Amino acid sequence: MTFDKILNKYLSAKTSADKERDNLNSQAERAKEEALRNLSEAAKKMNEYHLLQKESTQVSSSVSWINNVVVPVVKEVNTRLGTHFETNNLRSYGLRAECPVFDGDKHSLVFTHHKRQDGQFVLMLDTNEKVQNFPSSSIGDDNGFNKVTTEVRSIEDIIENLKGRFPDLN
Repeated sequence: MTFDKILNKYLSAKTSADKERDNLNSQAERAKEEALRNLSEAAKKMNEYHLLQKESTQVSSSVSWINNVVVPVVKEVNTRLGTHFETNNLRSYGLRAECPVFDGDKHSLVFTHHKRQDGQFVLMLDTNEKVQNFPSSSIGDDNGFNKVTTEVRSIEDIIENLKGRFPDLN
């Protein structure tokens, strides 16, 4: 084979390789542009998602079982019994989401809640009775799972509980 043939064969292969490379680069650029368009659209959608999640959290947290159930119930107990249970800055604590409410250092109530299988909200009151389902000082005990609770069906249930535990309220 002559040098010219070798050179022509190389130049032909090089031209083909250059065309294939240019074609692949062009395809890659189109794919990149599409990906960037998709990425831009995805970023917009993620931003929309985060804004809606934030709004959802704000809506959800504006209605709380403490502010919308416990506070009005405790205010009614205060009216009926002449007690002074504090209703500001109430919070829930622990695995049972207990909400303790105090009348100074004289009286106390502890509320919690759960949902029935049908989704119905149920307010529960700590009866101040104990069972020994969990060892003393265990996570279960520390989080109130040895305490007996009862469903609150009326304000009278709470008043009866208080009068049973605190004779000075009779």
